[in-house]
Amino acid sequence: MKMGGVFKAQAGADLTGVSVDEADRLVATVWHGDRIAYTFEDPKLGGHHRGINRFYDNACNVVLYDISLDHTHALFQVSGPRQPGQFVYYNLKTKHLDVLGDQYEHLTADRLARMETLAVTCRDGTKITAYLSHPPGEAGPRPMVVMPHGGPEMRDYVEYDLWVQALCAQGWLVLQPNFRGSGGYGKSFADAGRRRWGDRMQEDVEDAVDHVVKAGLADPKRLAIMGASYGGYAATMGVVRKPDLYRCAVGIAGVYDLLQSIDETKDDDGSNSEAYAYWVESMGDPKTQKDKLIADSPRRRAAEIQVPVLLLHGTDDEICRPAQAREMAKALKKAGKTCQLIEFKGEGHPRWSTDNDKKMLSDATSFIAKAFAG
Repeated sequence: MKMGGVFKAQAGADLTGVSVDEADRLVATVWHGDRIAYTFEDPKLGGHHRGINRFYDNACNVVLYDISLDHTHALFQVSGPRQPGQFVYYNLKTKHLDVLGDQYEHLTADRLARMETLAVTCRDGTKITAYLSHPPGEAGPRPMVVMPHGGPEMRDYVEYDLWVQALCAQGWLVLQPNFRGSGGYGKSFADAGRRRWGDRMQEDVEDAVDHVVKAGLADPKRLAIMGASYGGYAATMGVVRKPDLYRCAVGIAGVYDLLQSIDETKDDDGSNSEAYAYWVESMGDPKTQKDKLIADSPRRRAAEIQVPVLLLHGTDDEICRPAQAREMAKALKKAGKTCQLIEFKGEGHPRWSTDNDKKMLSDATSFIAKAFAG
């Protein structure tokens, strides 16, 4: 096997892919910062890419879809918070760009939320990035939905996001913090969240909320938290830790009992598997940290939750089993709390079919609107 070249690392960033032409020649390495970034082998190609970015006001992700063998013609997909998707053809000889088509012609920029990048200083001095999406219309303190991402070793970035836009269409701000433990910022940043699901990672989310509230942008009396997968965990753990901060929580395909989740992985893959080792390292070791895993599990602390909770889960989810949501709902109801569980038949881990995605968003927005009105 012939080995390729060595890529130079970028401090505080993760390599997310490579772009090659039909002859399998390396065209560029791909990095995720706030937006998608390319390091081109040919500096001239980099200049063309920067020019297209400037054409879109440096507000979009300009993704190289394909390039001719002689590197004179290229196809790009362009998308961003206010540009839900456009394919463009670019002639590198003439520097001429043709728009081939829009993915969602009816979604014009004036109808979509703009996204602001925030630099948040956490309580221990650590700097994190968060994104705040603003619905069109008047400024001033608005209701806000906090939406931690899944993974947790994933990240949010400047992009068109259907869920964000659906929430902003209700007139709400949407906050997406890249808390410690997120991917995309290098190994040390991801490692800073390991075995800290219930404390440090939650603190970073809380500090991002505090940043926006203190800036006078969000109404502190109308805050909600919603997320999928790890984000569903963060949403329910958020209302455990801060029972007076949020009006409600929405968990989608979430993990709500860390011990149960680790046991499920052990049953599925075995105690010697890479999957089991990864989640023990991420969540905690049940042999030595059982008490912490219990304390970090929203299901075990359901009695501390003081606000309504909506749980949405696919019946065929093999990543976060539906038993997680069922047991969480049972614990909440046993504690006399307000909880609604909606299961989506035949769905796995999000995202789901278009119809069920629409129903899920409708259920979530109706639930949050009711909490904000109460």
